[in-house]
Amino acid sequence: MTDFGDTSSEALCDIEAMLNTENRTCEDFGLNKPDIFTAPVICIDIGSHSQKCHEIEEKFNEDQLGVYNRVIGSISGECQQPAQCFFIDGPGGTGKTFLYTGIYHRLLAMNKKTACVAWTGIASILLPCGTTSHRFFNLPIQLNEEGICFTKPRDKRRLQEVDVVIWDEASMIPRKALEIIDRTLKDVMNNSLPFGGKTFILGGDFRQVLPVVKKATRSQIVSECMKSL
Repeated sequence: MTDFGDTSSEALCDIEAMLNTENRTCEDFGLNKPDIFTAPVICIDIGSHSQKCHEIEEKFNEDQLGVYNRVIGSISGECQQPAQCFFIDGPGGTGKTFLYTGIYHRLLAMNKKTACVAWTGIASILLPCGTTSHRFFNLPIQLNEEGICFTKPRDKRRLQEVDVVIWDEASMIPRKALEIIDRTLKDVMNNSLPFGGKTFILGGDFRQVLPVVKKATRSQIVSECMKSL
């Protein structure tokens, strides 16, 4: 006999997972929030993500595999010197997006809540379930030294629940934006560690694109880079 209570929980959980990729929730549409502790299935299809990451692993070159093992080993606790923040450097066309995709599927297979973001919209659509950093973090348009992200209760919960952030085109991130996100996550998590203790995997190419600063000199553009932190 079908247990319609369980079936309803499964359906709500699946709907919530799909809506979350667009930073929305069931509550936005008048539906009850699924109880993840009583739902009989997990929203993340671990088996599917595990299979996908194995397929990608087989196609990695030596450099990609080295970075992949270092990142996953650190997050899983298998590495003797775990790190919390990574930067993946590589010129355009060297397979950074492919590497992000493999890391993303492996982390979901590990049941780690992972967000893929990019500084630009074009870059974000190439990432699995990608979105812009402005949308995910609710970054203010005007960046200043003391600013923080605009966090409604729903946004605060999303930031609290995410375990790992994969951030592409990070070479374009203005220094102030990174500082704002750092302050916001420290406040949301009540944790003084960088980014409130979240793991950040950033990647980009400083040879190619830097922060866009109107009518700026070379030195002014460099001073806006995260490298000036």
